[in-house]
Amino acid sequence: MVAVARFTLVLLGCVGLLWPAGARYIDYCPKGWYYYKLNCFKYFSQLRSWDEAERQCQASHASAHLAWVEEPKEAATLQRVISYYQRVQPVWLGLLPGPHRHFQR
Repeated sequence: MVAVARFTLVLLGCVGLLWPAGARYIDYCPKGWYYYKLNCFKYFSQLRSWDEAERQCQASHASAHLAWVEEPKEAATLQRVISYYQRVQPVWLGLLPGPHRHFQR
């Protein structure tokens, strides 16, 4: 995974992204994960740094990583997943600042 700036004083929850291999649409995602366009998302409520959140996501499933957003509909879906659990605290995503202040994965 690409190295990113560390925010050691800020502890946040994370949203994991998982790509199941060879799964059918029915039972595509593990229990507790949300399906969207061949991906599975899960909210983790434990407070973590970015690095700790990424490790927690990876520990939850072999192919899981912090989630990133590629399109507006996906952002809306991810927002619904997060707001189902909480609305107060910021959440880590797997993005980092790009060269023109745009975020990239």
